[in-house]
Amino acid sequence: MTQPTVITANSIAYEPTANSGTTRTFANVSIPANCNTFMVLIVLSGAESAANWTDVTFNGVGAVKLHQIDVSASSTIRATIAAVFDTSNIGAVTGDIIGTLDTSVTFRGMLGVVCTTGFLENFSASQDRSANIGRTTAWSPNYDNNIQVLMGGQDRDADLFSVSEGVELYANDPTGFVDPVTWAAYQTTNQANDQKSIRYYAASEEIAEMCYLISSQRNPYGAFATQTGPVIKHNVIT
Repeated sequence: MTQPTVITANSIAYEPTANSGTTRTFANVSIPANCNTFMVLIVLSGAESAANWTDVTFNGVGAVKLHQIDVSASSTIRATIAAVFDTSNIGAVTGDIIGTLDTSVTFRGMLGVVCTTGFLENFSASQDRSANIGRTTAWSPNYDNNIQVLMGGQDRDADLFSVSEGVELYANDPTGFVDPVTWAAYQTTNQANDQKSIRYYAASEEIAEMCYLISSQRNPYGAFATQTGPVIKHNVIT
């Protein structure tokens, strides 16, 4: 097997069509034909104490939402939500991504998208009250066939964000404003003990982030998932 790839041309940030009400619509999100899985992260300029995301949808025909993740979990962290979509059974598709909030607010939203040729292996979410220098390390026994993707939303200052280990995809804030910020990076190189690691600098901001392992196999553990030890049937050990 080989590692999947990040489709960099379609892995970008989007601004909503409007920043008011209970939804934020990110129009004309383009997913290419060779994309099997794409991940999205939406961040709000307001903290969870002011509003929470309740849903993420993509109206591109044929896309299947595999997971929706509430990334932020603190009143001081900017409200952040993520979702994973499978597009392996369709061709190229363009549609709107809509984030729904639990209350009507005028806080600004930003969307980050990462498109890949692979399939979701696993994910984890984390957050930090005053992040400065971040490092996220991941490992799995499928290390030869996967890549690491890190997506984040932060309080402000996209121009101060940088990646020192891994490949930065984007770090964007809304036009004319410094907040909020969405960013993404990925890692293909196995380091010591076959671990993958992404390091970044993000000034001193509130951050909520998602770490993904994306595999070239649809289910890398399928052959091992159903039996973990001997099975006894009719006094016969198999």
